[in-house]
Amino acid sequence: MTLRRTDVPPRRTGPRRPVGAVLLVAALLTLAGCAGTADTAATAVTTGTTFTATTPEATTSSTITRSPSPSSAPKPSPTPIPTPTTPTPTPTTPTSQPGIPVSVSVPSIGIDEQLIDLGIAADGTAQTPEDYSRAGWFATGGRPGQFGLPTVILGHVDSLDGPAVFFRLRDTAVGDSVAVGLQDGRTATYTVTAVDRYPKDDFPTFAVYGATPTDTLRLVTCGGEFDRAAGSYLDNIVVTAVRA
Repeated sequence: MTLRRTDVPPRRTGPRRPVGAVLLVAALLTLAGCAGTADTAATAVTTGTTFTATTPEATTSSTITRSPSPSSAPKPSPTPIPTPTTPTPTPTTPTSQPGIPVSVSVPSIGIDEQLIDLGIAADGTAQTPEDYSRAGWFATGGRPGQFGLPTVILGHVDSLDGPAVFFRLRDTAVGDSVAVGLQDGRTATYTVTAVDRYPKDDFPTFAVYGATPTDTLRLVTCGGEFDRAAGSYLDNIVVTAVRA
């Protein structure tokens, strides 16, 4: 005698849809979510489509439904990225064309002298005028109207005969005016910003003769105590002035 169960539903005999189709749709949805584009997934999944996975033991159905995106919803526009702007720097230029100095005048201490040209002595130091009554322009350095090197004018403080051309240079004060006459007839005017005294055995050569960011004038002479054994002063007086 054969017993037959009547509570088991009959098997479907129609074509089976492979499980891979469900996985493919899920994969497309996942990729669409990562890419942030819902339209791609919408083309792969039709609204209300039913995918059925069938196994030998049982038949189950799962439905994936995706509502269409409203066609009236505006798509967000990308926010433009502003282009950074960098201001163009204005080049720094001299206040006038460089000129060859031929005279120097410091009214506050009574100096008004013609200049001679000076170079470098045999021992590597700057030359000084042989005539103690004259002041000289260090022609190897800068000139008025030029940035990069200062204009340096040198003179003696005194001699065996008495005061020399820069005897009163030590009395110069900050704020005093210095006028330098140029070969082409122009006058370069400077304002004193510092009066310094340096020991000769520790003289800051690069600070005095070296590069400067402005049109700078320096007047140099001897000063301090007089060393009778050496026959010279122990210090140097340096007056610094900038273009007015």
